[in-house]
Amino acid sequence: MSLMIMQDSTFHPDLDASLSEDAKSIIIKNSGNAIALHIHVALVPMNAGYDVLSLKVDESDTHLFDSMIQEVKVIITFENEEKGRFTKTCILSALGNQFEPFKPMIPMFKWK
Repeated sequence: MSLMIMQDSTFHPDLDASLSEDAKSIIIKNSGNAIALHIHVALVPMNAGYDVLSLKVDESDTHLFDSMIQEVKVIITFENEEKGRFTKTCILSALGNQFEPFKPMIPMFKWK
């Protein structure tokens, strides 16, 4: 059974978007276990988008803009090596609200 579960978890790229510290660029990172191909990044409501050919595992791509980005919804569509299509949506803000990996799911105590 565990071998079947391990086979199901292969070929899964996991792309995530974040803003740089100066809020002038968007960083796309592949933290999955497979290469991501034919990546399209759409920025709402900026009416902008761009393409990235591929991102290997633990590789990132940075796209620089002319002005600072205050708040944006990033929609990422991509494929894996087996032509499976995926979509990921991230809401980014220059003022925070980023993912906190150490934040507890149930806030019983002050975590900072």
